Amino acid sequence: MPNVAKKDTAAKPKKEVKKGGGWRWRAVRKEKEGPVLTPSELAATLFSPELLSSIQQLFEKIDADSSGQISHDEVLLHWKSFFQKHEYTEEQAEFTISPFFGDLDADGDKEVDMEEWMRFWVTVKKSGHSDEEISSMVEKMATSKEPWVHLEVVEMAGDTDCSITVFC
Repeated sequence: MPNVAKKDTAAKPKKEVKKGGGWRWRAVRKEKEGPVLTPSELAATLFSPELLSSIQQLFEKIDADSSGQISHDEVLLHWKSFFQKHEYTEEQAEFTISPFFGDLDADGDKEVDMEEWMRFWVTVKKSGHSDEEISSMVEKMATSKEPWVHLEVVEMAGDTDCSITVFC
């Protein structure tokens, strides 16, 4: 029998890339390593129950119609008082919230669902931010004191490879 090389059966990297910038996420899994967790499942392993609850509550607060999707209008509504207090024009408000969708809307449907939301916060945690820093970010966003958090571009390796740019 001829000597035939075996084909590599390891799982290929799965890629999700947001066109036009934002973040990139890649999870790599081989069969022997077990299943890849969803962002919500991974968040439950990374955050304290209190912080996880705060992150989920912020999503629910921004999702004013409880549809399970955060829309453009809901983001504007959530930070309306901030924009008014700082006398933002409509163009400035749009410019301020545009990175929200660029960084979180992985499927490009112009809405952010809970998995996309959790993926963002998992990326923040895996980039080296402590629970205290994340809790502070979430609190500021929940009280409309800041319309968006500011993080530097982060490159990571290992189980995930992602980069994220977030503006305020």
